[in-house]
Amino acid sequence: MSAPAISTKRDAEAFILITVAPGDEKQTLNKLNSDPIVKEAHQVIGPFDILTRVKADSVGNLREFMKDKIYGMEEVRGANALIVP
Repeated sequence: MSAPAISTKRDAEAFILITVAPGDEKQTLNKLNSDPIVKEAHQVIGPFDILTRVKADSVGNLREFMKDKIYGMEEVRGANALIVP
């Protein structure tokens, strides 16, 4: 069974699991919540610090958000995006 194709020309929704520097969770949540692409952001307990749900108008814009916003934050140590097909 093959995975569904992900189109780059339609809305893209994803869950992003983010790891940040210790003590920077609230600051990072504030930055994320100020971006209109972010629909939800929560501090979580486990191997990741923040769980975020985002919706962009394309997979390309989602990639740009990851590169510019997520990885552009100094406190971010790592992130994994799970794109909803």
